[in-house]
Amino acid sequence: MNKVFLIVTTSLSISFAANAQTAYNDTVENRVVPEYENVVCPNVSLKMWNRVAVTGSGKDIRAFSPWKSIQYTSSEYSKVANLYKKTFGNKVNIWLMPIPTAAAFYSPKNNAFTSEQYSTINYMFGYADKDVHCVDIHTILGQHANENIYARTDHHWLPLGAYYAAKRFAALAGVPFVSIEDSTRYQHRVIHRYCGTMYHYTKNINVKNNPEDFDFWLPIAAKYSTSIVQFKYAGVHQVTGEFIPKDQNYFKEYPDGSAAAYCTFIGGDARLVHVHTNVGNGRKVLFVKDSFGNAIPGYLFYSFEDLHVIDCRYFNRNLTEYVEKQGITDIVLCNNLQFVGQPKIQDALKRYLTQNPTR
Repeated sequence: MNKVFLIVTTSLSISFAANAQTAYNDTVENRVVPEYENVVCPNVSLKMWNRVAVTGSGKDIRAFSPWKSIQYTSSEYSKVANLYKKTFGNKVNIWLMPIPTAAAFYSPKNNAFTSEQYSTINYMFGYADKDVHCVDIHTILGQHANENIYARTDHHWLPLGAYYAAKRFAALAGVPFVSIEDSTRYQHRVIHRYCGTMYHYTKNINVKNNPEDFDFWLPIAAKYSTSIVQFKYAGVHQVTGEFIPKDQNYFKEYPDGSAAAYCTFIGGDARLVHVHTNVGNGRKVLFVKDSFGNAIPGYLFYSFEDLHVIDCRYFNRNLTEYVEKQGITDIVLCNNLQFVGQPKIQDALKRYLTQNPTR
């Protein structure tokens, strides 16, 4: 069980209609992601190290996965969102929130290894039915690209990037949101000398010799409890059962220099997470995500009554039954752009709606 703190009510007061669809007014303008131009590091050199892009030097060195356009296959991800909407109807808001990767904001101009990502996101949004809510976080992340929103030494974004995504989603969903600048509600923590996955992938000693800070924020005034079900699995993402639910903390402690700092959020992916808060607004959100999505819910403990988190690769239950049983009002499909175009991910998300549970 988590430590319990007194929650301070936010000044934002919102009333919700019975129909979940009234929480958000989708318009064409919400679906247009403007062109992005890299003004942070447009002219740096880019070299490939074991299929990983590496730019800059010294404290400015950055390693990230190259990315090429996947427009055709990404439209199938939008069709998954459409299927979810048809399955759950007006009882549940369906949110389509693709997460850009670092290549979207830090690729030098006119290189042969990466494509821009805003046009693929627009392509996806164009295939979403009008009653599926599209969330553009590409634009807000681009506005903060000069901040530490993506790791230089890991393939993930940093918690600050996830914070801006959570803030954008909360605004569209019509729920309260508390800024991390409020030191009575959030405690700023730092894991120093963080070097993540990219040294393992590249074996580039300059990546290893230039670690970074991993900044994150704990919701210290939130009253909440977290239950985690760990999945049993064999082979690659093949779930064979589950362990008994346990009360655990959403946030894990890692020391300075730990390469596992990103696991601060729920400690991994092969698990089902349920966070119950005392917000009491009747809004219950389910995040269907890959590891990028792990960092988002921790900024919404002041926003939703319940938060559920499942991974697009690990889930053994029938999702249709789970949503109904838990009274879910909002489902957020939030995979990073390396995943949205993969048929195996799309097939898994479809299968979750009808599969028989394995215990």
